[in-house]
Amino acid sequence: MNWEMKRCNLFIPRLCEDGKIDHARKLFDEMPDRNVVLWTTMINGYLKCGMIREARKLFDSPDAMKNVFTWTAMIKGYCRLNQVKEAERLFYEMPLRNVVSWSTMIDGCARNGLTQQALDLFRRMPERNVVSWTTMVAGFSKNGRVDDARALFDRMPVRNLVSWNVMITGYAQNGRLDEALELFQRMPERNMPSWNTMITGFIENGELNCAEKLLREMRVKDVITWTAMMTGYVQHGLSEEALKLVNKMLAADGLKPDAEPFMTVLGACSDLASLTKGQQIHQMISKTNCQDSTKVVSALINMYSKCGELSIARKLFDNGLLRQRNLISRASWVWQGGN
Repeated sequence: MNWEMKRCNLFIPRLCEDGKIDHARKLFDEMPDRNVVLWTTMINGYLKCGMIREARKLFDSPDAMKNVFTWTAMIKGYCRLNQVKEAERLFYEMPLRNVVSWSTMIDGCARNGLTQQALDLFRRMPERNVVSWTTMVAGFSKNGRVDDARALFDRMPVRNLVSWNVMITGYAQNGRLDEALELFQRMPERNMPSWNTMITGFIENGELNCAEKLLREMRVKDVITWTAMMTGYVQHGLSEEALKLVNKMLAADGLKPDAEPFMTVLGACSDLASLTKGQQIHQMISKTNCQDSTKVVSALINMYSKCGELSIARKLFDNGLLRQRNLISRASWVWQGGN
């Protein structure tokens, strides 16, 4: 793959994520030689922007280069938009299917409530791997058929961490926390999602004491852990407790918080109308990369407004608009070859 091709494969997804799909398509059209990776990248770009018609038009073009990943991307795109019949039609038109294609179609059916159809596909698979088994377990769980999920889980020839976490999540999301905890304790090994799933499950079911106990037992915590616990406190009217966790989170070695925990604690400050605490959080944010986050700035504006500091809220609003304009100008300049 030459440099130009690599450059396109790098920039097209970025442009699509920034909502600049027209720029991405222009770059794609300007490429004299396009391989199947580039075609799939561009089609995926449309799909991630929810532009299924444009993706299909490109997919159906006479000179389109397609492989099993291109077909699977289209199937996944239709399933996400609840267009299972069209996804299924493409699935059966595929010249070649692999385990990923089958698993994608099974997941699409299950996500749209068609568990029996998903199970029929699962039974017809020419070969299965741990991903396809786990997909079916997740499908049963998401549709409330937890006992069927567990029966399938127990039959799995091989399980990995994802399989265990999916089954635990199924129990937790359906309010069966005793069974989730029993399975959690039986796990041969646990990772961060395992702990976070249990903590979130306890919080969503109002069992904060159990969530706190697990939090204390965790040797290492990530941003998701802290955010889940803070959210739990705020949802149960314990905003002061949520604020106490901020300092603990920031004291954790090597942890770089994203926007979510700050948005949560700023919501707590808003609930308490606590200007002093809100200002302390603002000072913490100013020392991180989150200070330019649109979501964090919006949360700060909301906090200052609820605390009666409308002039500060207005200043943040005006600065945010200016920053966004500068970012757009900068992106345009770089795209046009600036340094």
